Amino acid sequence: MDITDPRSLPPATTPDDSPTPPTALIEVEISTLDQHGDPGFVLTRGHFHSPSTAARFAVSQAEAVADLRQVDTVAATFTRTVDDSLCFIGTPGEIACALASMSAYAPGVRSAELPPPGYVMAAIRVWTATPIEPLPGVDPADLIDVTVRSTRPDPLPNSTTMAGDFPAHSAHIFAGAIAREITMRSGGHSEATVKTVPGQRRLVVEHPMEVYDTDAAAVARYTRITQLRANIAALDPVADAECAVGLTAELHVLESHTRRSFDDESGAVA
Repeated sequence: MDITDPRSLPPATTPDDSPTPPTALIEVEISTLDQHGDPGFVLTRGHFHSPSTAARFAVSQAEAVADLRQVDTVAATFTRTVDDSLCFIGTPGEIACALASMSAYAPGVRSAELPPPGYVMAAIRVWTATPIEPLPGVDPADLIDVTVRSTRPDPLPNSTTMAGDFPAHSAHIFAGAIAREITMRSGGHSEATVKTVPGQRRLVVEHPMEVYDTDAAAVARYTRITQLRANIAALDPVADAECAVGLTAELHVLESHTRRSFDDESGAVA
């Protein structure tokens, strides 16, 4: 990842110092929307060598900008060259699902991590306000790590929060207490459970997160897009031509939900 001015990068060279064609960096801009619903003020910008890293940055920063500005929708613009750019407008979840439906960007979406909900941090603070000191003679290597894993429907990124390292005699007690606190503070909408990690000195408090209706619809679109592509690929281009046209039209509508074309002066989606 490179978030500096690309002009400051040293020229690419081969071992014999002969120049090689430069690789176009992907510029990612996360912005709020103007009064017309188009990309407006840019809050954060980065330059990346790979689509995966660019997507990971876009997903995490879209969430951060939406939270900072207290807005539902933001814009994520990807630019390689003047004639090669993509713009996604929607909630951070909608942008994540749209990127996940594109093979080059999908790995970055799935490797992204989002902040946990506030009630998770509150639950952890309740039970870790007073640090637990290891018993005399306890090797730090024998401590058990307690982690909270907040899961979202695929392909939305999850959240991982470190609760701390605890002596073996109290780790299970604390993990169970944190799980109950998360369940209570979520209003019973997110039941947390404690899981062990085979071969590791780790306990994971896992709970599913509720998602807003808009993001749930984005997940459904992502699932349908995946199905449509598989169905279209399996069709005979001649015998199933009519069916392929119908499925392709539906696919185009779904793919265009959050993708904006800069060439359309009317502001319609591409």
